[in-house]
Amino acid sequence: MRAIAVLAFLLTFSCSTLNYENIETTHIFLEPALNRTPEEALDVILTQVLNDAFRTDPRFKVENQIKTGETILIKPTILSFSLFSVGYDERDRTTEYRLSMTIRFELYRAGYKKPFKVFTITRYGFY
Repeated sequence: MRAIAVLAFLLTFSCSTLNYENIETTHIFLEPALNRTPEEALDVILTQVLNDAFRTDPRFKVENQIKTGETILIKPTILSFSLFSVGYDERDRTTEYRLSMTIRFELYRAGYKKPFKVFTITRYGFY
């Protein structure tokens, strides 16, 4: 149940929060996500969700190799994660969870060491 809630949250999180209009190229390379939380496997799930979101978006071509001058590198880092019960039924079984997550995205132009854009997104949802 917990994994399904995390996956559903990440799907809505990634698809609704990344603003694509300001990116000047269609070629992107997704680095595997880094997980700075004690929660296991969030990095794997986020990497999969981001790959799915970008590969199905017709505006982008996800590259398997970096092309200098053409490719934007996206480096996501999970900074915080919390999941706790907020709703219960008459037998004290959990019926609703509150999930919160903060992710930092760093955007690099291929060949450069410093990011040209860094932003952090914090979202929460009830499941």
